[in-house]
Amino acid sequence: LDVPLAVKDQMLGLIRIYLTQQRTFSKDEMDFVITVAEQCACIIQRVQLAENQQAHFTHLATHMEKLSSLGRIAAGVAHEINNPLGGILLFSSNMSKKVEAGSPIEKGLKIIIRETQRCKVIIQRLLEFSRDKKPKKIPADINDIVTTALGVVENQFYLRHVTVEKHLAPDMVKTLLDEDQIEQVLINLLLNALNAVEEYGRVTVKSTVDAAQNIIEVEIADNGCGISAENVKKIFEPFYTTQSTGTGLGLSVSSGIIKNHQGDIRVFSELEKGTRFIVELPILAENTTERKAYETAEHTGY
Repeated sequence: LDVPLAVKDQMLGLIRIYLTQQRTFSKDEMDFVITVAEQCACIIQRVQLAENQQAHFTHLATHMEKLSSLGRIAAGVAHEINNPLGGILLFSSNMSKKVEAGSPIEKGLKIIIRETQRCKVIIQRLLEFSRDKKPKKIPADINDIVTTALGVVENQFYLRHVTVEKHLAPDMVKTLLDEDQIEQVLINLLLNALNAVEEYGRVTVKSTVDAAQNIIEVEIADNGCGISAENVKKIFEPFYTTQSTGTGLGLSVSSGIIKNHQGDIRVFSELEKGTRFIVELPILAENTTERKAYETAEHTGY
């Protein structure tokens, strides 16, 4: 006799009962066997759920431990490197002013200055990653932040002949945001989109309001090379990048910023078709008590 172990049409196994001779089971016996099978199926399902949750929590704990260690290492390395880089930048800048314009020495010094500045940017991102800076939220219009971010990268898009299509919700509402941090996220996503498209490509920026779910969304989409399904799972990991000049910290830092705003950032991509990033943020009303406490702390320094 084979009795299936199933929960809501999900087959988990079966109980096979061997009999010494063929016989007919009574209704009470069949009810008993079915009840035992249902109880066994429920127990198996609960054990599987507990094991899956345990594996998930173990993964999260390991990931958080790695991030914590990485943050401490990053902060230490950044501090040790920042000081000598400052000296290199200072002396190379002074020397470039004293050499003949257009000479090979001046060109070499400009390369040193440019690469030193790039190193300082990388270090700054390391510090931002390790500090997990708490956002200073004020009522803000996401459309204004989008417009500011587009203005910052406008020249780079122009030089690459990349078209930007902007569709901002006319009924946008204000919510509590750290304008500088959200601008940093949007600039990073815009630059990623720019790097993904070829010349004469297209990037679309759209904002929407979902009053029913009490959220606002900003979508940045491109028609570039796309990201493979395997790489999509890794793009928010620190130091992971597919770009030859990237640091692999931009999306990791951006994800942390959005999570600190109680929001979410999602990505949808298909190779050779393009990528969409959706930043979702909750609509939050200003808490007057918290605001006064924050302003007091700002003035007193505590």
